[in-house]
Amino acid sequence: MVLEQGSLNYEGDPALMGCVKDFKTLPNIHNVCFCKGFSRVKISYLGGYWVLLEFESLQSCENFQTRNDIIYCFSSLQQWNAQFEIPDRVFLIDVEGTSLQAWLHATFNRIVNKWGELVYMDDSNASNKYSMRLCVKTRVHHVIIESFKVILEGKVSVVRAKEVTRWVPNSGEDDIA
Repeated sequence: MVLEQGSLNYEGDPALMGCVKDFKTLPNIHNVCFCKGFSRVKISYLGGYWVLLEFESLQSCENFQTRNDIIYCFSSLQQWNAQFEIPDRVFLIDVEGTSLQAWLHATFNRIVNKWGELVYMDDSNASNKYSMRLCVKTRVHHVIIESFKVILEGKVSVVRAKEVTRWVPNSGEDDIA
């Protein structure tokens, strides 16, 4: 498939690309900016741990880059670069069929290691022992839908893993009135 060049270009605009240090910062990044006086910054999720920050003026963008109380949230903060590609992606995966005797953080971490690293476990529904929703950081770019055998104390069972499609982490912009 051959694609045409898109029109997304922020060259010369007051825009930065930022990689947050901790994925859990993403839902709060807009609140952090708002509380530090940057209420007019537009934040768009780019993928992985990356966000696009669009400022109303060049001065606002420059001020942002000098604020240590904000930039501590980022492992990288750089000007827009049209050739930049997001190296990682982050996705949710539902894992079903894990034996109750193996229902441990270490088990889910080991399962996720097939594709990347465990970012967090969504254990908000403690009454559910049928499936676990996991957040994964990976360099794998195909959709994960897989069944595989696991062995616990000589007993073989099948675990199913299915990526949650159309999931995008919230940048927190909707939280501000």
